[in-house]
Amino acid sequence: VAISCTWDTAAVADGTYTLEQTVTDLVGNSTIVSTGPFLVDNTVPAWPGGSFSRDGAAAGDITWTPSLTTLGSNWSAATDANGINRYEFCLSTLTGCAGAITVPWTSNALALNQTSTGLTLTEGQIYFSCVRALDPAGNTGALMCSDGQTVDSLLPVPPTAVNDGTAADIDWTTTS
Repeated sequence: VAISCTWDTAAVADGTYTLEQTVTDLVGNSTIVSTGPFLVDNTVPAWPGGSFSRDGAAAGDITWTPSLTTLGSNWSAATDANGINRYEFCLSTLTGCAGAITVPWTSNALALNQTSTGLTLTEGQIYFSCVRALDPAGNTGALMCSDGQTVDSLLPVPPTAVNDGTAADIDWTTTS
């Protein structure tokens, strides 16, 4: 005899539960079937105050990147009563993982930084990194996005002439 039931856990507090069903046959004999324990987790991961998603794979935040093929990002750890299962990141031309998607949502395990290589980036374009945390129950926390990094791979153009005076170039000067 198969026994099944459905339980909507959205209305109960987070915690551990055991389900009990009373099964009664046609004659009136009853037995209690107990299953569990079940962990209910309706709470999404949170970013502690002062958390940031930053541009650049190393700690800190960069504004410019000289690469046309590589973008990195790093972020603060999220918190959840049942732990963090993984982080996912996305790279795009607009914050919120909108605009042109450079790297779609990608699992990064529990690492707090990433470096994406082999990309085709555009000179002068700003790229944003967004990250989200997922807990073991699959609850997804809010997005945390960087302030962007601009691709600048061009070397500065040297001036055509350097004058050592305030107007035309001078070869020598005299003083008395």
